[in-house]
This record gives sequence, C-alpha cells and structure tokens, in this order.
Amino acid sequence: MKELKLPNQLEKIVLISLVESPSVEGLGILILGENFDEEDNNAPVIRVYQLMTIEEMFEVDKELHAFTFFDFPSAILFAANLPNMSALELLLAINSFEPADVIVH
Repeated sequence: MKELKLPNQLEKIVLISLVESPSVEGLGILILGENFDEEDNNAPVIRVYQLMTIEEMFEVDKELHAFTFFDFPSAILFAANLPNMSALELLLAINSFEPADVIVH
C-alpha cells in the first residue's frame, strides 16, 4: 500500500478506509468520517475521495461524494459496507433509497 499525503483541511477527519484499485494502477479510494465523535451533536458525514499516485504517494484528486447520516451507528454501518457495495447498491444510496437514514449531498 502506498503512503497517503492528505491536504491540511482533511488531516483532522477520521480515516476509515483506503482502498487501492486492483485493476487500475495508481488509483485509490479514500473513505473519511467527519463528526465521528459520538458525543458530537453534529450529523456524521462519510466523505469519499478519489486518489491518484504522484511520486509513489497517494494524493487526493477530488471528492466523489459525501453522505450525511442522522446518527452515528448508521454512518459506521454504511462506512463498513461501502467498500463491498455493488454499483447498484451505491446508486441507490446516492439517490437515498437505501439505507433510509442517509442524507445525500
């Protein structure tokens, strides 16, 4: 796995997962959690970023999507399932059909 270089504004967000593409060389997906303190009253957010390799390190290319949740357990469950979702499941989540408690930006 390559080393990850984050921009300053993302360094305080919780790293949930980093997935290196098995089929596209130099491509990665970064999953971050914002407002992930259970004591925090703000809605938890899962942010998904596309990574690209620059000088043998992963760097953020662009944010792909942000999912806002009504509660912390729903965000954790979604984040755990995200790397294994089918394209259809992800499309449904983006269009807020499933899971029912996701707010899509």
